[in-house]
Amino acid sequence: MSTLGEFVGKLGRVGLQATVGVTAGALAQVAGLGGGVFDLFGRTLGIKMLLQGHHIGAQLVSRPVASFRYFEFPFVRFALEEFARDSADDTGGGRRGGNGWGSRGSSDLHCLDVGSPFLFSLFARSVGLASTVDIVNPDHGDVQLALLAARVLGLHGVETHTTTIQSFGAQAKAGAYDAIWSISVVEHVPGEDGDVEAVRAMWRLLKPGGLLVLTVPVARRFTIQRSGTDAYGLGLAPDKEGLYFFQRLYDLSALHERIVDTVEVRPMHMRWFGERTEGTYRRYFDAWSQGRDLLPITDPIRMLLQYRAFASWADMPGLGVCGLVLRKDE
Repeated sequence: MSTLGEFVGKLGRVGLQATVGVTAGALAQVAGLGGGVFDLFGRTLGIKMLLQGHHIGAQLVSRPVASFRYFEFPFVRFALEEFARDSADDTGGGRRGGNGWGSRGSSDLHCLDVGSPFLFSLFARSVGLASTVDIVNPDHGDVQLALLAARVLGLHGVETHTTTIQSFGAQAKAGAYDAIWSISVVEHVPGEDGDVEAVRAMWRLLKPGGLLVLTVPVARRFTIQRSGTDAYGLGLAPDKEGLYFFQRLYDLSALHERIVDTVEVRPMHMRWFGERTEGTYRRYFDAWSQGRDLLPITDPIRMLLQYRAFASWADMPGLGVCGLVLRKDE
């Protein structure tokens, strides 16, 4: 009886989460939240997964896009669409338009996704922004979920590699990709210069004239954050205090020194998104970590009301993300 009661309770909780999440997403989209198409794409994918008996789909129905991804996903899409248009103009070819998600890109881009939330890559493949996508990620669980989601969508041309970008980059052919993106990833690469090595590996894999799109978290000063657990299961060793490396928060100087200077080209675009009031994200994170597990499901509303785009890093009062678009010289 208790088992049945637990099952019913869990089912009811999943239903509540889905209801709250869908409502928050719909309201935010009506109000003009950027990234709404990704929200809808993710929830639709989640429903398809549930209909095929994959219970993990409930997570996508409840929360398909997390926090800053509502800004990062549209930014990366913008960069790829601009690149696809330029490539089509240069060659006099390319395909545009033609599906329900509003594709405006070329179908001829061979792309690499380095550790990003898999939803973006599946979207890019679905709308024709990429003819092929290789996904590199050391997290086995994420890789398996990406493969499952691609299968549910009936997508071809998506391959996965469970490894680090440094290992993949050392073995793959240089100049193999037209475009590479990495969404809030390089800050998590461990090692004193892990982020620098990761960017260098991506740059090597990019064709001359190719596009590298990165997003990273930014703050008022460069900070290295540590955690009580090895968050991504990378087999990290704890420091003297028993803490594990988690991520870097970049300031403007660190962005240039650790990323831009690594590739030695001036960014085509540099965009800034962040909290309207300093401390907003910290208060949210503290509340969530204390057990308010429904809080992330309201991300669409929070992103709409509490975060926005800024003209520069200097204008940002606190935490946020920076999007960079870097094109390799031909």
